[in-house]
Amino acid sequence: MEIYCSLNMYEANDNPQTLLSDTTMLTICFYMTERYQLKIQPSQGVEIIVEDIISPELCAYVKIPLFVTPLNSLRQKYLSRELSKLNLDPTVREYLKEQIESWVLGEVERNGMFKEGFQVVAELQVFKVESVYKEEFDRHACQIHGSDGADLLHWDIPS
Repeated sequence: MEIYCSLNMYEANDNPQTLLSDTTMLTICFYMTERYQLKIQPSQGVEIIVEDIISPELCAYVKIPLFVTPLNSLRQKYLSRELSKLNLDPTVREYLKEQIESWVLGEVERNGMFKEGFQVVAELQVFKVESVYKEEFDRHACQIHGSDGADLLHWDIPS
C-alpha cells in the first residue's frame, strides 16, 4: 500500500471555542480527509480503479505542551499519545508528529510565543492506494461471492 500525505499548518483568526488561553499548551484544530483507492493490475493492459472512496472531513482538536528543550522527548511522547487518539495509520501519525514538532518549534523560535486570539489550524489530506493483481482479485471475489473462476471484473452488477 502506498500512502501520501499533505499537511498545511497556519495560524488563523480566533475561534471562540479554541482561543489560546493557556500559554503552556497549544491547541491545534485538525481538518482531515482521507482518500482510498483500490486498483487492479491486469497481467496486460491498463490498471482499473475498483474503489475510490473519499471520507467526509473530520475535525478534531489536539493539545500539546509548548515547553521546549531539555524536555523535547517528553513533549514528543505526549504528542504521539495525543495523535494516537485520532486513529491514524502509524506512518501518517509519524509524519504528522515530525511536521508538527518542526512547525511549532519554528514558530516559537521566530515569534517567541503564539499570538493571543489566534488558533493553529492543520489541514491534513491522506491518500492511500492499494494495488492488487487481477488474478488475486478474482480469487478473493470468487470466495466472497461463492462463484467459480469467472472474470468478476466484467460482471454486470445490478444497481
